[in-house]
Amino acid sequence: MLGLSNCIKLLVCKEFHQIIKDSLELQYKIELEADGMIDGPRTVGSWSTSERLQLLLDRRARWRTLDWTRIVTLPLVGFCHAYELVGGVFAKTMGVGDNVGARHLTVASLPTRYDDGDMRILEDLGVTSRDFAIDPSQDLITLVDIDDSIPVNVRVTLHLRTISTNTAHKQASKPALECRAPGRITSCFIQIVDDIVGMFFWLQGPTLMIWNWRTGRLVVHCVADYNEGGQHPRPHERALPQLPQETWDFAFLSSRAFLLNSIHGRGFVHLFSFDGNGDPEIPPTLHATLTMPALEPPNTVHHFATHSAPFLGGDSSMGKPFTTDESSRIYMMTITYGQRARFHLFVKSEFLMSFFPSKPSDAKKGRPPMIDWKDWGPTKTRFIENDIHYQWLRYVHGHRAVMPPIPRPMSSWPISHHRLCVFDFKVHPTRLHDPCKAPSSKRARYHIVTIPTLIERKELFKERVETRLPYSVSSLEDKFNYSGFMIDEERLIGMKSSSSLGEGDLSKIDIFTF
Repeated sequence: MLGLSNCIKLLVCKEFHQIIKDSLELQYKIELEADGMIDGPRTVGSWSTSERLQLLLDRRARWRTLDWTRIVTLPLVGFCHAYELVGGVFAKTMGVGDNVGARHLTVASLPTRYDDGDMRILEDLGVTSRDFAIDPSQDLITLVDIDDSIPVNVRVTLHLRTISTNTAHKQASKPALECRAPGRITSCFIQIVDDIVGMFFWLQGPTLMIWNWRTGRLVVHCVADYNEGGQHPRPHERALPQLPQETWDFAFLSSRAFLLNSIHGRGFVHLFSFDGNGDPEIPPTLHATLTMPALEPPNTVHHFATHSAPFLGGDSSMGKPFTTDESSRIYMMTITYGQRARFHLFVKSEFLMSFFPSKPSDAKKGRPPMIDWKDWGPTKTRFIENDIHYQWLRYVHGHRAVMPPIPRPMSSWPISHHRLCVFDFKVHPTRLHDPCKAPSSKRARYHIVTIPTLIERKELFKERVETRLPYSVSSLEDKFNYSGFMIDEERLIGMKSSSSLGEGDLSKIDIFTF
């Protein structure tokens, strides 16, 4: 028989269940959280709570079954010198006759299930852009102009302009940010997060520079470890803060935090914060270092990169009924050991951000902790062996990641068919009452993975690698003749390359709306 306390608990649970059942607003808030979304603006004539909840559940079901509402094709012929997909906007620059940079810009506001979007072409940006980043929610584009006519004194200029008019951005105190580099830049990429723009590039070694683009102040400037052949300080010049040994890649965690991947030893993930109005001669603050699985000698890490969704610093909903919660996302890391062993690691932002204090004054004193793989990897990640190569970035958004088209694995498939596969890490395996009906698609497959992933590679790892972060997989076989997919919260984008053009060239893109 039930005791008195258990009877009381049962009655209370029933009461709460009835309260939620009778409140459409509570149901909507619960389902928003379940999908990692936040509510959009409430204005006169905007979506009602009932309409928002209906759309939320309909889109959830469509993502699970890969049941898009329509496909819209956009012609985007030409070489992609650089490209971006942020906030429902796809933009690309195209060079003419050289590989130094590009002056031609195409900006496409992508279709949704309700409207057809639009496209704008700017034939001449007025500068030669090596790379660029955009934030449509702030009407901001940052163009990277690199002048390496003097190889030992390369000038780097970041032009801060509006997407809509290609004129200086009014919120920026300076029309452009400038710096000098003591050698040719072999590769670079930039990212915008609210009032911050960061650039990670390679000279003799890696360099990280972060500005507050609104104040024009350089707040982080870190260079490669001087012992790695990086930038040695000139006479009478103060040494700059150094990056961790063998830093390979960089990614923002927020507008005041970032991670660095290192290929040193077994591989490390370093978690840093910085002051958005700070001094570049003061090193960013290290909060924790996460180690990767221990390796059997002589194995080494050859590649260690991180990819996640872009950030929006303005109104992220941009008039939509709801949108992805910027603070809740998945980070996908690609790790290569030697020349062939390739793995993907998935980890949630909530775990990475748990090492940062809510206020700087709450920061712990002393040496930052080094967290061994066995203390975080098995429960907080999925570590999957997968020899998949991405030609296009922007394959992660929120808690979803889309794989490139996978060739048919069995002879029973038509030879022209490929598999479309979407992972989703915002799952709730123990949830009893999901108002979204179980998928019943005859075309797509959907299942939740809760069993551990076990990697038995004794020649590579010292111990068996086991990871248990739950996720779902939606897959579909069809004629997906694309060089890759991109993803955002309400679309898949199929990148169609011309057979007569080289890698990085486009003939069109197909937008699958949800």
